[in-house]
Order: sequence, then C-alpha cells, then structure tokens
Amino acid sequence: MTRIPVSPRTSRRAFLQGAAALTAAAAGPRLAFAADGGSDAALFVHVHLRGGLDGLSLVVPRRGADRAAYEAARPTLAVAARELLALDADLGLHAAAGPLLEPWTAGDLAVLPAVGAPHPPRDAAGALRAFAGDDEGWLTRHLLTAPERHDEVFLPALALGRDAVSFDASTGALHAESIADLGADLDEITRDAVAALQGEDELGRQTAAAVEIAAWLRAGEHELGSYPDTILGRRLAAVAAADREGLGLRVAAIDMPGWAAPDGFAARVTELADALHALWLDASRRGRLDRLVVVVESEAGRSLAETTAGRTHLGHAAPMLVLGGGVEGGLHGGWPGLGSLSNGGVRPTVDREAVLADVLEHHLGNAGLARALRAGAATPAPRLIAA
Repeated sequence: MTRIPVSPRTSRRAFLQGAAALTAAAAGPRLAFAADGGSDAALFVHVHLRGGLDGLSLVVPRRGADRAAYEAARPTLAVAARELLALDADLGLHAAAGPLLEPWTAGDLAVLPAVGAPHPPRDAAGALRAFAGDDEGWLTRHLLTAPERHDEVFLPALALGRDAVSFDASTGALHAESIADLGADLDEITRDAVAALQGEDELGRQTAAAVEIAAWLRAGEHELGSYPDTILGRRLAAVAAADREGLGLRVAAIDMPGWAAPDGFAARVTELADALHALWLDASRRGRLDRLVVVVESEAGRSLAETTAGRTHLGHAAPMLVLGGGVEGGLHGGWPGLGSLSNGGVRPTVDREAVLADVLEHHLGNAGLARALRAGAATPAPRLIAA
C-alpha cells in the first residue's frame, strides 16, 4: 500500500507527489509517476493548429511580385499590407499576432515561413496521418527512446485536447480534453481508492491527498494568473502550473482546432498570440525560459487562391513558430515566393522532420531519434536550438 508522508513540514510538491502515487496505483498503466521532477529539466510544448493553417494570412507578402500575386488570388481574403507587422522587408505578420512582437524583439521567437512534408497532402485525413508520423506518434517515440527514464519521472507527459495526435499510442501520458475532465477522472479514482483503503489506519490522509490532487488539477484551468481566459490560455496555464510545482513534466501536446475555415481567423490568432506571450512571460519570470521550447505548427497549409465562396483548399507548406530562451530567433528557412506553387499552396523550403530533429537532439537530448528523423527529411533545417 502506498504511504503518503504528511507533516507540517511536508511541501506542496511532496504532498502532490504522494497523492499521485495513490491515484496511479488505482488508475493502472495510464499514469506514470515517480519521485522528483527536477527543476532544471527541459520542457517541450507542442501546439497543433488543427485543420490546416492558412499561412498566407499569418505570414504575408508585403511587396513586389508576390504581393501582387497574393492580392490577385485573394480578392476577399487578402490581409492588407498596411496592417502587417514587419518581419523583414518582404514578409509581415498578421496584426492580431502583435503580442508576439515582444519575444520576437527579444530574440526568443523563430518564424519559419514555409515548413512542410516532402510531399503535399492528398486530403485532410492523409495530412493528419503524415503529421503524426506513424501509429505511435513522434513524441511517443521520444518518450520510449529518450536517454532519460521517463518512467521514473512524476508526470512525464501531458496531452490536452481531444485530438492531440502525438500521444495516441502513449501509455505514459495523461490525456484529456481539458484539465476539468482530468479532475473528474481523478474523482472517480479517489472513490475507488477510498473503497480499497477501508480498514487502513492511513485512510484519512490517503483520501485527503487523493482529493487534493484531483482538485488541484481541476483548478488549473481557473487559477490563470496572467494567462488569458481562453481554451489555449487555460491549457498553457495548466502546463505551466505542472512545471511550477516541480511535477517533472517533460513534454506537453496541446491541440487547438478550428483552423480550416477563414471565419474567425483573426480571433484565433489573437488567442494563440496572447497565450504564447503569457507562457513566455511566465517562464521568463520563473527563470525557466532557457529550458523551454514551444513549437507551433499545423498539419498543412492552405491554397493561395480563394474559392468563389471565399474559402481555401488544403495546400502544402505552412509557417512554424518556435519559441524559447534557447531559440535562435528571427526568420529562418527562406521564403520560396509565390511564383512556383505546390498543390496550389506555398512550396516548402524546410522539412518539418528536420526541425523536430533539431529540437529532439539539442533540447530534449534524444540524438538517436533525431538521426532517424533527419534520415527521412528531404531538406535540412536551420539550427534553431542553441547548444
């Protein structure tokens, strides 16, 4: 039977760790916990913009032949040049992404305008399959092959969102649509634990500890601090809370759906930028920024031309954002222009698996998996993560 040491000098982290050991025993293999999270461990956050990001509304040509082609192909969807936030002379960022200018100016944000797989997607389902990588998912492969033993880490991985594909086959990750759902799951675990502990002299403290962790997880979406009260803001706040408590979180996968349709695009960009900015500020204040890397990407881009209904089709490449204190900020990977398209959209200049390999090797320390990903990459990636 798991014993939870509780005394006036017991720290909140130790209390939660003991509680988690109890819930893990009741829950079975879905939960993998251990004693110490480690305050200097690297944290990787992956944000999936699900549906196919219209990169040509996020990172937009500002001038010249590309601007002319852009305006001609998008009579209703084109973002006005005067509204763009300049990244360089040729490209600008959607004005709703304004909060990201602070990490951009600080050198903590990299923008890759044209990242994609070697071959364009045939359809939406195919794009998601290629994005996941295989039946396990590349982040699951990392958890299974990393030099660090994640089965001895308190909370190695957390997936928030119904379709966080990177952990589909993982048995070491907590996976829920929201922290509230996860708290409800743990309430059920608590009831099972109470039944199992009948007659034990530690029943009171064991039960109190289990209730504590369930309530803490559920409260993670409400104790927002500086995080915006949006779906993505609440999810990143929960990730930051787990990191702040020293629970040993190494990898978090966040799903942000709804990017296929042009309706509400500016509002989604605002939600994304506000939440990322809050995470950046929080990590900076806690001295964790140099150990944080966030990758924001989509499974595909959209077409240059809009339809008669004012929508777009799946294209090929899309922008990728990489945020963190150890990130080489700025524009990376080059811009292919709009003179030569792929599947009606932007042609990729950087293979996404090469970027992920850079993160795996230089941030997460998994050189073996990084080599495997690079071997299948069509183009090399710029060095984004400082040694």
